[in-house]
Amino acid sequence: MQIAILTYLYPEMIDYVYKLYPNLNEQKFIDQKRIIDNHISIWASGWETALEEQKIPVLTIPTNMALVLKKWAEENNISRTEKSEIIIAMLRRFLPDVLFYDLYDYELLKQIKANIPSIKLIALWKGSSAVDIKIFNHVDLTISCAPEEVVHLNKMGIKAEHLHHAFNENILNLTEPTSKLFDFVFIGQIFKAIGFHINRDLLLNKLVKELNL
Repeated sequence: MQIAILTYLYPEMIDYVYKLYPNLNEQKFIDQKRIIDNHISIWASGWETALEEQKIPVLTIPTNMALVLKKWAEENNISRTEKSEIIIAMLRRFLPDVLFYDLYDYELLKQIKANIPSIKLIALWKGSSAVDIKIFNHVDLTISCAPEEVVHLNKMGIKAEHLHHAFNENILNLTEPTSKLFDFVFIGQIFKAIGFHINRDLLLNKLVKELNL
């Protein structure tokens, strides 16, 4: 069994890595990927490490890092320049049995399904925020870190399972010991669209006034 993971990286983290490595795009694809895995806290690279320990080959594609994709295309003599075409070419070379889709790009998903017949199962990742519901009808399974989302999707007739978040130890590989600056640190998102994370925002505002947060 082979698993392909398509994911999206936070733009702020991409900017951070390029500030650390201004010439990153000039390095080989495999070296760029190693730097990305060690500096950006994406769970995709953590999955890769864990699954490869179980002898399961994994291909992770950071879909919004255009320069990384172009470097792969250049090294593999692929003349395509469109992001979607490069991703399809990568999947054709890898021939995954399972696609773990950490995206909500429905058009790209349609292209993948039409061009990669080796895929036998597509699992979609779903956080808590609202997304276009139509994509759920084009995958085999939805995985979510939010139990309430799993219940909600199952009631709608959508097959869904719960899976907790985990910590990606890859980002500790290059971390230097530092002195403590704060007693507490918040790591997460504040997504205010459609009234989402309002209580989280209120709670953090209260905590920051009372604690060294």
